[in-house]
Amino acid sequence: MNIAPDDPNVDFSILADQWSKVVAESNGGPLPPNELAYTQHEIMSNLIETMAEYIESFSSNKGYNINMIQAEAMAWIGLDDSIAWTVMDQNLKETYENIIDYEIANFDILAIGSECN
Repeated sequence: MNIAPDDPNVDFSILADQWSKVVAESNGGPLPPNELAYTQHEIMSNLIETMAEYIESFSSNKGYNINMIQAEAMAWIGLDDSIAWTVMDQNLKETYENIIDYEIANFDILAIGSECN
């Protein structure tokens, strides 16, 4: 549909919901909303795991010392309004929130270079 991936006006959660519905229906028919939410959580978790591996690898190659939990938290940034985030285990969500808050609050200290225009 010629949607630019960096368009701030596009709500990609609709795409994720529709894709999850198609996947759920292809595995034996429509699912109730709570099971659809769980299916979306499973799909998102797999994507998050892949993104976290890239973040951890990139960070290690740049000399930063982060673990996989920190990388997973960073992979969840921006997805806190998704169904997958909503149904996540509360303790894990709090761990991720603490890491994200720490990274956001302390990033300026580690920033190198000048701000982009």
